[in-house]
Amino acid sequence: VPRSDDDRLSAPAEARARILAPAPAPAPGDPGVIADWQALAPLWIARSGLGLTANTAPGVCLIAPSAVAAPFFDELAQRLVWPVRDGAERWLGLTIDHDETLAPALEALEANVRHGWQGVVLVRLEAHGERLTLRPLTLHGPHGPIDLTLWRAPHRPRLAPTGAQQRLSDWLERLRAA
Repeated sequence: VPRSDDDRLSAPAEARARILAPAPAPAPGDPGVIADWQALAPLWIARSGLGLTANTAPGVCLIAPSAVAAPFFDELAQRLVWPVRDGAERWLGLTIDHDETLAPALEALEANVRHGWQGVVLVRLEAHGERLTLRPLTLHGPHGPIDLTLWRAPHRPRLAPTGAQQRLSDWLERLRAA
């Protein structure tokens, strides 16, 4: 594999990417899918390390709940909690913090996840002191993937235009009016 001077992967200008086939949806029994919540802490430690050289950046993993409960809103913490259970009857709360921009994610989760839902969840793992928090990113269930990340419009919050953007917008309006 060719590499650049700074040891990054590189390709010639004429190289083009192609999707050969859609990737299959992950299944609960696939390698690397976590179905035992006790495996989450060792996984985090293996990925991030310990001590002064620990990587504190969030990570991701796939989990396969054996059962789920209905999501509920924790008014004190101002977050939606989705209880999921592993095969050993251990419950874990996946959380989404409350924010106006996250309303579509909260609605999508509540609408699509009911008692009896089965599937695999892509979660974001993040350490907060001694605790790991898990936030659902994508649900892979019987009706296909459901993206909760809000990276795509129309769910992306609109930012106020900068001065140059506003001047361009004003100029376009004057041009349309002429």
